[in-house]
Amino acid sequence: MLDQAYAVSAIVGITAAGLTASNVLVDRGVDRDLSRRVPGILGWTAFLIAVLWLEPWTAVAAAGALTLCILVLRVGFRLGLRGVRDRLPVQA
Repeated sequence: MLDQAYAVSAIVGITAAGLTASNVLVDRGVDRDLSRRVPGILGWTAFLIAVLWLEPWTAVAAAGALTLCILVLRVGFRLGLRGVRDRLPVQA
């Protein structure tokens, strides 16, 4: 059971690191195309950890909790997602 807690902690930490790194890159003037890729790559890493180490329902619960956190950031604390806002030229 403790290994599940460590894996969920790693997933939450990797996700937070991705959003933080994206914000730092935007603040330093790096192109938005690059800053939007960092959370995607780290999110893929978190997904891989969830698939390999977690029980299915634990992975679903972690994904739901992280989705709720992103929703709260998007609705209430928009500066927390400044590294991933705006559209890419491909999405226009």
